[in-house]
Amino acid sequence: PPTPVSCESRFAALWGVFMAVASIYLILLIPFDIAFNISDKGVVLGMTILEIILEVLFLVDILLQFNLTYHDEVTKEEVWNRQKVKEQYLSSGFRLDLMTSIPFTLLTLGFSSSSAEQLGRLVKLLRIVKISRLLKAKRT
Repeated sequence: PPTPVSCESRFAALWGVFMAVASIYLILLIPFDIAFNISDKGVVLGMTILEIILEVLFLVDILLQFNLTYHDEVTKEEVWNRQKVKEQYLSSGFRLDLMTSIPFTLLTLGFSSSSAEQLGRLVKLLRIVKISRLLKAKRT
């Protein structure tokens, strides 16, 4: 298997910035989408396409997190061991990342069920929780 990506690499830094921008966009989009039931087909189509792209990015982010080194809390050294990287991610942010990365926009395309819409809204609200966790992690 390929070696993990260093959490100190330029790629990891750029990916983090990219995901932060995507997250900020979602922070703005999600409440707007939930609060206003927009019916303009052009706007709805544009928002749907953008949401699908962002959902795919969040799925890619999960794959990256399984391959991204981290700093040991005690030694402060970068951990490169694949098994430890995987275990650390599984025990930290994986569950929330997985719940918030389910592509409900894709899964509910064409459905007008109110329960599907409500579930989609709940997942969108969980994404805000994930985003706040991401922002908190970047500050430490």
